[in-house]
This record gives sequence, C-alpha cells and structure tokens, in this order.
Amino acid sequence: MPQIIFDETLPEGAVALEGHPQLNQVMVNFTNGYKASIVSHEFSYGGDIGLFEIAVMHNSQIVYNTPVTNDVLGHLNEEDVLRHLNEIHALPAR
Repeated sequence: MPQIIFDETLPEGAVALEGHPQLNQVMVNFTNGYKASIVSHEFSYGGDIGLFEIAVMHNSQIVYNTPVTNDVLGHLNEEDVLRHLNEIHALPAR
C-alpha cells in the first residue's frame, strides 16, 4: 500500500494526524469543523492498486451531504486527494 505523507501541501490551518495504522489512515482536521479520513488498504476503493479513498467527516461521522460528495471518494491519486482536501477546507463552518 502507498504511504500517506503530507508536507506543506495541506491547506492553511489543516492538521494531519496519524489514524489507524492497520488501515493506512491519516485524519486531516480543518478549521471549519470538518475532517477528512484518507485511507489506502486492500478493502478501500482503489487501495488494491495503490490509490486512495477519502471520507468527509464531522463529529466522528461520515457526512453524506456536502458539495464535495454524497458518499466516500475512491480511486484517487495524490493530486486528486489534495484537490479534495482543498474543497473540504473551503466548505462553510459547521
């Protein structure tokens, strides 16, 4: 599985925290109250071919009604992940 590594590419104010190590997960906290759960493992959408899956979250629950998506986003490359992180960062505060 690919390693999920972030550097200065995160949106301003966003903080990446290590999530569940067996899921190869990173949680990204945003100042607007949202979080992004990024995973890549054999059961995630695209994980079996080295791609990523993102869930938009709030209060530890997946949010299914944002302009970003109404489900999880799968089969994402690194560029896709960063684009969606910026979209989550731009959501109005919750």
